[in-house]
Amino acid sequence: MSEQAKIVTGLGKAELHRILVRGYDLTEELLGKITFSQMTCLMLLGRL
Repeated sequence: MSEQAKIVTGLGKAELHRILVRGYDLTEELLGKITFSQMTCLMLLGRL
C-alpha cells in the first residue's frame, strides 16, 4: 500500500493537549472570549 499524502494548512494545528487556530490556543484564548464575527475574521484574514 502507498502512503497517503499529508495535508498541510496554516489555519490550525492539533497537538496532544491543545488545538491551535492561527496561532491562538482554541480553549485558552478563543472559546467564550471572541464573537462569531471575530472568529470568522481570524480564519479568513489571520488576525483578530
